[in-house]
Amino acid sequence: MELPEALAFLEIETLPSILSIYKFFLGLLSLFNDNSKYYKPSFEIKEGQVFDYLVVGAGSAGAVVANRLTEIGNITVLLIEAGGIPPEASNVPALFPLIDRNKYDWNFYTTNDEFTSQAHATKNIHVAQGKMLGGSSSLNYMSYVRGSKEDYNGWASMGNKGWEWKNVLKYFMKSERLDDVDIITGSSGNLHSTKGPITVTRTNWGPRTQHLFEAFSENYPILLDVNGPVQVGYSMAQFATNNNIRQSTAVSYLRDLKYRNNFYLLLNSLVTKIFFSRNNRAVALEILMQNQRKINIGVRKEIIVCAGAINSPKLLLLSGIGPYYHLQKLKINVVVNSPKVGQNLQDHVLVPVQISGKEGYSSIIQNIDYITNLDKFPNPVLTGRIALDKSQTYPDYQSYVLPFPIGSLISGLLCQVGFELNKDVCAEAIKACLSGESVFAVIALLHPESRGSVNLVDNNPTTPPLIHSGYYSDTRDLERHAFYMEDYVRLINTTYFRNIKSKVVNYNLKQCNQFKFLSHEYWKCHVLNLGSTMWAHSGTCAMGPNGVVDARLRVRGVKGLRIVDASIMPKVVGANLYAAILMIAEKAADMIKEDTYKF
Repeated sequence: MELPEALAFLEIETLPSILSIYKFFLGLLSLFNDNSKYYKPSFEIKEGQVFDYLVVGAGSAGAVVANRLTEIGNITVLLIEAGGIPPEASNVPALFPLIDRNKYDWNFYTTNDEFTSQAHATKNIHVAQGKMLGGSSSLNYMSYVRGSKEDYNGWASMGNKGWEWKNVLKYFMKSERLDDVDIITGSSGNLHSTKGPITVTRTNWGPRTQHLFEAFSENYPILLDVNGPVQVGYSMAQFATNNNIRQSTAVSYLRDLKYRNNFYLLLNSLVTKIFFSRNNRAVALEILMQNQRKINIGVRKEIIVCAGAINSPKLLLLSGIGPYYHLQKLKINVVVNSPKVGQNLQDHVLVPVQISGKEGYSSIIQNIDYITNLDKFPNPVLTGRIALDKSQTYPDYQSYVLPFPIGSLISGLLCQVGFELNKDVCAEAIKACLSGESVFAVIALLHPESRGSVNLVDNNPTTPPLIHSGYYSDTRDLERHAFYMEDYVRLINTTYFRNIKSKVVNYNLKQCNQFKFLSHEYWKCHVLNLGSTMWAHSGTCAMGPNGVVDARLRVRGVKGLRIVDASIMPKVVGANLYAAILMIAEKAADMIKEDTYKF
């Protein structure tokens, strides 16, 4: 066995133990760094208490809604979270790979459809969903991309008046505090704000990425601002980070509520059912407390469900709002026959690809960078938003491109821990890094036609739901994604990569042995078997004239109940979801105030 192969075997076998050691020390770190001091203590609630508003889920959306509603001094808001206080490690941007797959994550998995993702170790997909204050904003990769105006104009054209780009832009700006002089003083400065709660930054990695920009510039425009008026091209990624701290909604929206007397926080408490009056008004919640005791609490005005694209439809189904026959089969009393609850699940399928390169800077430098730059994303990263049709103003696919030095372990960690691909694939990824510098990228399908679903297994609220990813169930997605992979790997034909004799790394997928490497049929097989998630689960309580909710996010068929999270998207935006969810929550808070107080 040659040395690189031996090292690859050694590293692939030791990655899980390395991760376990990291997580052990992170646990110790949390013991000595008490995050709870920043937040209001969990409320000692009693059976039958009543509040003006009940907000279910303290995640990316719920924290925003609770903050904005408690700006009204004479109303009471109870925010209910199934998890607890985020660990100290969640605040440190560079530690993002180590936060999920534990008690801070719901640890959902899709079903194995025996068709997609078969090169994964478990032959299905881990669906990370934050179970703590800040929700998924406390464990995501912090990427801040709004999407294109066409995304939101598309929502409006589907019958959702008020969601046009011109109407939602102010809510993007309301949540944003952009810390980048070049962008603020540039041509896109009028699209940004420096006063919102969420700080957004852009790291300039200088010479570490200059060669990549020069290479990409031969095929695509180079942009200063990924969230500017021009949406197609390559740019430095923007992240929700600031002064060593991840900008989760826990940090940016909930810490300020510690001293608001009209705000109440209930932690480690699972909402299991919504109760309705005879005229179908939402009047109370059933809550499973940490001590396994159930209590009921009432509401005067509205219940706002912000539990995310998996748990929001699950709660509606448990409460009797959903497809009649599904509820009847599970012996759940039907309140509203709403066939689309849990349907229309969308996601951005994300596929890795690696290009070998030259011998560059060593992994020692990278490891030093990682330790000394814990305040930001720990590796240089470019983002591309690309359209195959050069006249098109919105992107078809999104790429994140990371250069790795010779000997880097990060590609192996991403492969085995991030994507949970099988050991044979990850061994090839590591070998590519042992022989020289490589460029690792993930290519995401931004506008899927395929749809999945979220359904109940039974009527037990603690049973995880059935999540059918639906990846590539529409064959157009498979064809398009293969074309996007082909477009991206044109990188090897640019001047820089030709000079260093670069090549696409062959992961030797056993499922694809019958196809010629790099042929179109090969790429279809590649994306089908390696496809993973960009954490863009959405659409399961979609708004629309015939949707689960109306354009003001009120649940159809009942009163006093709204959904505010990614599940209301009729069509997933062509971007990472965090920025869009912040916008949805800011807009929803204003709509609730307008509907109740006629501001």
